[in-house]
Amino acid sequence: MGGKGFLGTNASVLADVTLILSVIIAIILTIGVVMALLKRYGIHRWLQTSAVILNALLVVLVMVGSFLRSVLPGVQQRLDQPYYYVATLHGLVGIFAFVYGSYVALRANEIMPKALRFSNYKVWMRFAYTLYMLATALGIWVYVVWYTGPAIAAEGQPIAQAPNEQVVPMANFVFTPVELVIPVGTTVVWANQDSAPHNAVADDGIVFRSELLQTGQEFRFTFSEEGLFPYYCELHGSPGVDMAGTIRVVPAGQAPVLAGVPTPVAGGIAQPTPQPLPAQPFGQTSGTAAFRDALARNDQIVVELNPGAAPAGQVLTAFLTSDDGTTTLPLGQLQPGADGITRVVFSEPNGQNLLASYSWLLITQEAGGQSLFESQLPPQAALPIRQLLVDGPGVPNPQGYVVGLRTQTDELLRHTQFMLNSQAGGDLEGIKRHAELVFNLVSGSLDPQFGDLNGDSRPQNPGDGFGLLQNGGQAGYIKLTGDTAVAAAGAPDASDSIKVHGEHVRISAENLRGWSAQARELALQLTRATDAVSVKPQIDQLLTLSQSISRGADVNGDGRIDPVPGEAGTLLAYEHAQYMAGFGIVPVQP
Repeated sequence: MGGKGFLGTNASVLADVTLILSVIIAIILTIGVVMALLKRYGIHRWLQTSAVILNALLVVLVMVGSFLRSVLPGVQQRLDQPYYYVATLHGLVGIFAFVYGSYVALRANEIMPKALRFSNYKVWMRFAYTLYMLATALGIWVYVVWYTGPAIAAEGQPIAQAPNEQVVPMANFVFTPVELVIPVGTTVVWANQDSAPHNAVADDGIVFRSELLQTGQEFRFTFSEEGLFPYYCELHGSPGVDMAGTIRVVPAGQAPVLAGVPTPVAGGIAQPTPQPLPAQPFGQTSGTAAFRDALARNDQIVVELNPGAAPAGQVLTAFLTSDDGTTTLPLGQLQPGADGITRVVFSEPNGQNLLASYSWLLITQEAGGQSLFESQLPPQAALPIRQLLVDGPGVPNPQGYVVGLRTQTDELLRHTQFMLNSQAGGDLEGIKRHAELVFNLVSGSLDPQFGDLNGDSRPQNPGDGFGLLQNGGQAGYIKLTGDTAVAAAGAPDASDSIKVHGEHVRISAENLRGWSAQARELALQLTRATDAVSVKPQIDQLLTLSQSISRGADVNGDGRIDPVPGEAGTLLAYEHAQYMAGFGIVPVQP
């Protein structure tokens, strides 16, 4: 639950859920107080006890860990900063409210030993209620301070840091800066800003080693001695190769002034140009509309009317409408192009997944005028399509199945490339480490062989643990993607377009299943490599498989990858899943 939250702030999903649950607890407690005033003591006791239990779960499972991880390490030096003093005050009041409220709840349920019971329950209960309300208010204050500040732009904005600290962003699989010069006594703060986990490990494995840092987590280390300290990320680099850096510690008078470091602009694996939505499967239509990715998944829609379809001399405006018709999103006016197509391209400014909220498309005369054209995503087919592209149940992170598939296969290709770099540098340990990472990513955490395969006593996995292939009780992303596409194509209201492209996704999944099984076996062999030279053919073969899994394979050499056995990979599966969500635009029937 570490992904982007849903309340429109900079918080994670977990932080948003915690805030909402805290408010719900406060509401339950308040209703309980009202019940006591009405002398409905049975209901009062049941409500207060439920709220105390729910609060205890929040404190133990979320809040204590958050405080220890995010506040305690810096509270001594930076208690004067709002981030720390607000959280510390909330922690003190919250833990007192937790202990005191639990004591009152035990007394109310007559669980407390007689020697520890009190008699004036009303006074104790009112004080406990006051403490809970104060803790809730402070919790809201913490949320506001931590998460409602303006987001830092990705380019050209320094990351804030305290005196005698130097922040090193881990972003786009790069340490920034790669080479850092600091005065002795400086604390370096590695901050993970990628969606993938990273760590920072000294080349000698002794001076410093962080745990795996998830998005938003930090690792601090103070350099008290002069010297050169090369380091790397174990998941995405090797000593001196790929995601690696150096820190030179010099006497105080010889170091440059510490400054905030801009977050680097995204790089990563290049993404092919999206292809237009095929109109043929829709039959006779006036145009099409297709979801695409701009800043995020499905945050853009392209609406196009065929040449001659738009009435001459009229201003046309497009809208998306929610499933129940209560929410409408204006997309803008359609403009004629040199190719004769009248179109509008709309990108959601906050990166919202448009498919999550909208299933109707309308084109009207001007804004709010007569509706001329329309289209709807079939309601029964829409459910599995959204599971593919928006949010599917049963996976570790809230995302669609084919979205997770694409994320994991990009990471697979990245690590295979790292393995090739390690081989070129004669780094046997790097080869075996990345082979372990590839195997664990493909296999999933419930595979019997998942874990420490290279013998370094540190089982590592750059994926989310769900796996590409079926493992234990986990279906894996490939099977879920294929099965869900088949379910959408088999829905009673599925259009011909959904059926055609659903079959293409199924074919892609079958290809991926075979390629991934081969990649799994090759990676397992490479974890047992004994020299860096003889394994070159195996690594080359694994790279070819990884490229096929991620991008597909042009088997017949015609310059394109088609939705056919032996060619279609993850990228085509993703594109055709988006095609399944496309609209065939038709005139509004009178």
